[in-house]
Amino acid sequence: MRVVAIAIVTCAVSVSAALIGSSSFVSWRMDRVEARLQELEGIRRPTTTQPAVTIVDVSDRSEAGQDTAEVLLRRQSPVYPIVKQEKSAGMIAQDAVVGAAVAVSADGWLVTTAGVVSGMRLAEIGVQVGNVVMPVERAVKDLSTDAVFLRVASVRFSPAAFVRAETVRSGQRAWIEPHPRRVYADRIADTRIGRQVEPLSSERAGRRFFLGRTDVADWKGGAVWDADGRLVGLLDRQTRDGWLVLPAESLGQTFVSLVASGEVRRAVLGVRAVDLTGSLTESASTELPASGALVAGGKTPAVLPGGPASGKLVEGDVIVRLDRDLLDGSADLGERLLAYRPGANVVVGVIRGGKTLEIPLTLGSAVVTESIK
Repeated sequence: MRVVAIAIVTCAVSVSAALIGSSSFVSWRMDRVEARLQELEGIRRPTTTQPAVTIVDVSDRSEAGQDTAEVLLRRQSPVYPIVKQEKSAGMIAQDAVVGAAVAVSADGWLVTTAGVVSGMRLAEIGVQVGNVVMPVERAVKDLSTDAVFLRVASVRFSPAAFVRAETVRSGQRAWIEPHPRRVYADRIADTRIGRQVEPLSSERAGRRFFLGRTDVADWKGGAVWDADGRLVGLLDRQTRDGWLVLPAESLGQTFVSLVASGEVRRAVLGVRAVDLTGSLTESASTELPASGALVAGGKTPAVLPGGPASGKLVEGDVIVRLDRDLLDGSADLGERLLAYRPGANVVVGVIRGGKTLEIPLTLGSAVVTESIK
């Protein structure tokens, strides 16, 4: 009879197995687990090679036999606490921990969400590696996704693999690591675009996955893993009904641009729009489709004067397609535009007054990164 006991308590994992009545004996002891975790999470000299980014399909590994301890050891990159450093404090107090970040490269880069470091200066941001709080030498916010990339010069991390967003399905098994080494089993409740109220600029990707679990503490920036320990997304913000998760694929794309040029440029359409998937939009004159991006301004112009769409798109248009990419609710306008280079020529499919039009235009360019000083 095989008895397996697995416990995850605070920052320790113990795994043991015994085979009774047989000549073979297998022992997966705590020291082996700890050695593996320390190998992944220890302080090492950073490399100077160009960071590589791997974007993969979500794991199709069978759920049979999957548990939190196995996923914890299988994950390819660790989670670290982010602390707010006090100048006068000799030690970091417990209430100084403000969230978490996930390592994304071997040369000291991590990623978190904007809510973790909101209102903080660069000198206040620290990454806790073991018992040491490492200073952050650079912090860059991606305004198109609300992700923040942090660089710790003296640490080498294990790089992450980013899950391709379109391969994630509602109901799929996922594992949350909101605190370092604390893993909880869950499922992706929904991958579609949630109800959107305010129009977003075309360079902003607003789509979030949704986790229905509400009993995980408010720990922004934590990881959501698939069965093979690849990054599905980051815990962005908590609602009454569960967690919104920033998809990982866009983080990988952003990181490539950031490392290559020191900034991130996005293709822009020059409009503000509300995604119709799940939205309640009233219109007296037009019956709107169930999906697409409704060009709408609110307090700001719906079409940016002098922008790529100026004179071609008008308020009230519903964008349903960019070239061959449909706006069918699986991704919003900003997320679709992430795949296009600035200056590309595209054909925009729109519905205007009940008629379908194809409008050619050239995409613009905008820098969407902002350094935290």
